[in-house]
Amino acid sequence: MESDYLTFYKAQNISPCHPDISDLERHYERRRKLYRQCGIPEMTFKNSTMLEVGPGSGYNTLAFFHMTKEHIDLVEANPVGIHEMGELFEKHKISSNRYTIYETVIEQFEATKTYDIIIAEGFLQVSFHQKEIIKKLKSLVNPKGIIVITCEDDVSIFVEAMKRLIGVLITENIQTLQQKKEYLVKIFSPILKSIKGMTRPVDEWVDDQLINTGVINGVELCLDDAIDYMEDEFYVLGTSPHMFTDYSFYKNIEHDVHEDYKAQFVRKHLSLMLAETDEMVLDKTIAERLSCQCRMARRLAAVYEKEKRIEDLDKIMNVLQEMKNTWKDIDLGIFRLIEEIYNAIKEAAEKRMIDLKNYQKFASAWGRVQQYVAFEKKW
Repeated sequence: MESDYLTFYKAQNISPCHPDISDLERHYERRRKLYRQCGIPEMTFKNSTMLEVGPGSGYNTLAFFHMTKEHIDLVEANPVGIHEMGELFEKHKISSNRYTIYETVIEQFEATKTYDIIIAEGFLQVSFHQKEIIKKLKSLVNPKGIIVITCEDDVSIFVEAMKRLIGVLITENIQTLQQKKEYLVKIFSPILKSIKGMTRPVDEWVDDQLINTGVINGVELCLDDAIDYMEDEFYVLGTSPHMFTDYSFYKNIEHDVHEDYKAQFVRKHLSLMLAETDEMVLDKTIAERLSCQCRMARRLAAVYEKEKRIEDLDKIMNVLQEMKNTWKDIDLGIFRLIEEIYNAIKEAAEKRMIDLKNYQKFASAWGRVQQYVAFEKKW
């Protein structure tokens, strides 16, 4: 019943969830902004019963304690996360009367009540039990209640997947996992520390993005699939980043806004490929072709990581060449990025080492990896 993330965390005896909260008010403001983008103002939390699923070491939970005085239930299956959560709450003088921790996976959680707000961030997109979990979350939320989940797909994680492939290539001759991790931290530290707003320790990013086997388990959760899974029982409140626009007349309550959003997603999907860029609205056929190319490149990279067959690496290079040809007439900036990725992988494969300073566009590029989406249960 465990997701690959959870299996990896337990095997490594880690809970890689320790953002920099030295400026606690800034941490709270980041969380407020996230939920505002999702259509949830802070006052919504004030008197709401809450369930947080997968809180890890509890750093984001601190923001909920700040926003509400109500009791919060926490479902966490990682013993390391539970231990660190307790230490964090004690450090910040959070009374044990304000929360209950249930050591279990959400699929096996035996609830005695339902909730106004359910937060399930950072794990659903890589879980093999997505539909079962979503069904459980839907059964636990009150009418007019809110569920927040996260999505991730082959387009949003494409750039990170190519960085992971670089990591695989340059560490193939390194024997132990710890040695690989130390080397990758050394290689990627300079570019990670240059990211504006980066709060996560480099070693935890390396654990989650470059080493964690859950990243290549073949599971994803696109925003449009998430909308389908919630069916007609829920409204979409909003997403972070903002993806959808509803121009329908408010009196037209028969308007199928979910079908509208899914159609928008297809054309805007490539906007998730790169952070800090303007929205792209592409022709549906071209958008689907580019999405397919991202999917092929990422899946082939995962196969290469497991099998180490040179023919799979050749296939990746062919896909990247196709991507260059497609992007050349659409966006020269992304064309040059793909060109750098192509050359960087070529160098890493030939030399088993790389200097990322020679690939500034690729080194500084990041996807809009994880998208948050909030749903309101109909009544």
